[in-house]
Amino acid sequence: MNKSFLQRIGIYPLISLAVIFWGMSYVWTTIVFKYYHPISTIFIRLVISSALLVGYTFLSGKAEKIKKEDRWLLLISALFNPFLYFLFENYGLKNSTPTISAVIIATIPVFVSIVGYFMLKENLSLINIIGILVSFLGIGIMLVNPDFSLNSSWAGILFLSGAVVMAVIYTVLLKRLAHKYSALTIITYQNMIGVIYFLPLFLFFDYKYFITVRPNFELVYSLLSLAVFASTLAFISQKDRSQPYQRFFKPDACSYCDFFCYLYLRNLHGDQDNRDGNRDCGGDGGTGEKESIEAWRLGGMGAGKRGSGK
Repeated sequence: MNKSFLQRIGIYPLISLAVIFWGMSYVWTTIVFKYYHPISTIFIRLVISSALLVGYTFLSGKAEKIKKEDRWLLLISALFNPFLYFLFENYGLKNSTPTISAVIIATIPVFVSIVGYFMLKENLSLINIIGILVSFLGIGIMLVNPDFSLNSSWAGILFLSGAVVMAVIYTVLLKRLAHKYSALTIITYQNMIGVIYFLPLFLFFDYKYFITVRPNFELVYSLLSLAVFASTLAFISQKDRSQPYQRFFKPDACSYCDFFCYLYLRNLHGDQDNRDGNRDCGGDGGTGEKESIEAWRLGGMGAGKRGSGK
């Protein structure tokens, strides 16, 4: 077989792996919010990820130096992502649910295509247009109930919409850098710059509370999973050549997010049954699970519990 064909085929498992990590990241983030505030969560996630990415680039010999004329553009692009993007996304997730968050964030490729058509004169095929219409239809189905009430708070929707806007602006700014440097180099530098941007916010707003939290296994596991899998391995696994294919896969993070939400809630419900001593074999098990799912959908997992991780 043609070597280039085999390379293209090999891209799909790598991107699928990255999408799984991104889908799980919404669940991991919501779990961490039971203990830490969004700024602390983002800051620690970026610190760990930056250290891992820097180590990987140097050990693999893939480290690249940013040219002087591109440094300002790198600093500005890092302001939009990860700084502003993560702020909007995490506060949106805090005020919404993992599933709703994944659905709205998955529209980023859609809006990038629209902006690319009007501002960058990129072509839109019939398939692209149909995909855009279907995406907006899906958002409407997820966000609007049969009685036309919203399935999420306005705050959550506005924050998540802000994250989409930041990501679109970032993508436009990235066009020039993407032709000069590898995706791994850009992500590594921007995560490090993100640490610098978030440091004052962390010290001023979150540090006093952060040091009062006593970490447990759930917190450490979820935070490390965010940093290692969603912010590091997801990008390393893609490699540069997979970038053109991301727009076809990233919306699938919604499906993975739903699946992992379901698994976590099943596990949560099982733990509650064990604590209750399985007092009723055929009683209200179904009701308890429905209540857990309803609590997740209405207020996000851990609503009313945030800050209780001492």
